[in-house]
Order: sequence, then C-alpha cells, then structure tokens
Amino acid sequence: MLQNSFANLECPVGRSLSEVGDGWTLLIVREAIYGTTQFEGFLKNTGASRGLLTGRLAHLVQSGILIKSKGKTDGRETRYHLTPKGRDLWPVMLSLLVWSGKHLAGGDVVTARSRNTGSAVHRISAVDAEGNVIAPQDTVLVPGRDISDEFRTRIEAAFA
Repeated sequence: MLQNSFANLECPVGRSLSEVGDGWTLLIVREAIYGTTQFEGFLKNTGASRGLLTGRLAHLVQSGILIKSKGKTDGRETRYHLTPKGRDLWPVMLSLLVWSGKHLAGGDVVTARSRNTGSAVHRISAVDAEGNVIAPQDTVLVPGRDISDEFRTRIEAAFA
C-alpha cells in the first residue's frame, strides 16, 4: 500500500498520502461520509475486493481515521465510523468533488450546494485564522522550524 512509499517524506502532502493516498482508501472514506458502516456496504459501494477492503479498513482504523465497533443489535457485527480525524477529510473530499465537476466529463451526477442558500459550490477556499477568505494566488507556504535546508530552499524558491 502507499503508506510505505510516502510515510517518511518531509512534505506534509507526502505524509498525508501515506494515510489516504490511494483511490480505494478515499472511496472508503467517501462511503463513511455517505453513512456506510458495514463491511458488505463498503464492498458493494466501492467495488473493492474482500482482501483489499479488509486491508484498507484495518489501515484506516490503525491510522485513527475510522473507529471499529460492534453493532448494537448484533454484537458479532462490526461497524466502522469516522473519527474526528476522519471527518476532517470532508474538505478534501468536497474539493475533489468540485474539481471533478469542473474538469472531468461524467454528466450531472452530484453537485455540492450550500445547505443555507442552495447555491452551487464552485470552489473550496482557504480561510485564515481571522476568517478571511484567501485566494489560492495569495497563499504562501512558510517553512517551519523543523524543515530541512533542502526542503526550505525549495519552498522559499516556489513562493518567493
């Protein structure tokens, strides 16, 4: 799985890919967002094989993205639910949905809309600590104290 390939990268994007960096994993997260909780539901709705799904679910539980519990009506039945860490992937999933609608052909399948106004979501925006929307071109990456010299040079050159 991808987590072995990216886990030791310094870049936060690379490290994130070690946990959610393959399509199957993101499809499982999508299904959990949609309310799927049981193995058979994930199996049916993702199209993954049993072995692949078993491995990805175990990885997501081990990574703290899903939590595994026993069903209330039947203690033998395992259920999976998003943790707060998993729910924090919602903006990532929403960004992929909006990006797909803008750039990939596939018809009018799903549109993200504001619950309050009904307006279609056309882009996902960054918001600073004061609540100001920051345009992508106005966003910069700032090296932190634990960054290597090589990575610092790359980031500073990219955002000079």
